[in-house]
Amino acid sequence: MQTMTLAALWAISIASAGGDAADGAALYTTYCAACHGVDGRGPVGANFVEDKTRLAKPDAELLASIAEGKTTERGAMPPFAAVLDERQRADVLAYIRATFGEGPSPAPPRP
Repeated sequence: MQTMTLAALWAISIASAGGDAADGAALYTTYCAACHGVDGRGPVGANFVEDKTRLAKPDAELLASIAEGKTTERGAMPPFAAVLDERQRADVLAYIRATFGEGPSPAPPRP
């Protein structure tokens, strides 16, 4: 049985509330653009534009990656839980989805 971290559980509750893309724009510029690029093409970090699998993931998984950091084939993203609060992380994700993806993540199917 897989256990979820506290950050992941909190991410699920924030994701269901949604973030504000307008508020996320300035946060993205400050904390994310250096690695992910202003255009989302990721000179160092994940490429949100050309790699559609990145934003195909559920909000909870992406919010957990933002909070806890992630190591990938392109390098390591630091954790932002101590830098951005839950609402700010949801706002950044909303901005990323609105700007580089297909818009808000669809609601998960009901069991």
